[in-house]
Amino acid sequence: MPDILRLIQNRLNLTGIKSIRIKIMFPDEKSHSNHRRTLTMSTNTARLLADSARSITDPALRSSLLRLSSHAD
Repeated sequence: MPDILRLIQNRLNLTGIKSIRIKIMFPDEKSHSNHRRTLTMSTNTARLLADSARSITDPALRSSLLRLSSHAD
């Protein structure tokens, strides 16, 4: 630990730092779940996206918005 403190003081020019405290925390099993949150889109939101897409002149953006709007529940 003294080497880390010396490194910070000398190489990073942080001479005001006098001590370092390091905490090690082990991962909590509950916090590392592999579940993904599923997002849903309402039919109203999908309709608004599709309506907006039809008024856009950029073909790539229009296509992307229409594709996105097709994912409604």
